[in-house]
Amino acid sequence: MVVFYIFAALVVWQGIVSLVGGRRYLAYVRGEIARAWPPFAPFASVIVPCRGVDHGLRENLRALFLQDYAAYEIIFVVDHSEDDALAVIEEVRREYEGRGGVRRVRTIVAGRATTCGQKVHNLRAAVGELDAASEALVFV
Repeated sequence: MVVFYIFAALVVWQGIVSLVGGRRYLAYVRGEIARAWPPFAPFASVIVPCRGVDHGLRENLRALFLQDYAAYEIIFVVDHSEDDALAVIEEVRREYEGRGGVRRVRTIVAGRATTCGQKVHNLRAAVGELDAASEALVFV
């Protein structure tokens, strides 16, 4: 019976230690949540694969130019130079380029894929053209 009481006391002690540790962790988390964080907005590259003119394409492209972000580039990527999306891209580009945080806008023609899916091929082509200052990638 003495052994049982010893083990019971150890379990109670372990519970108390765990409770104290949990309260300390809760205080730490609350302190971290309440702390003011410095602004962090690294230069970003927004990669936009396009094919054809879908309903709402123009509005979606405008939204990319009007983002509330400090500094970013937009890279449009298409399969071929005859893609109908290119005309819409150029129209929106002329209208909105230089507004907000957009630092550079580029259009890349990736060509036809031979070893993987077309969208993956397009994304890989765009990633190969990133600005050296880019710290964040955004795939749209």
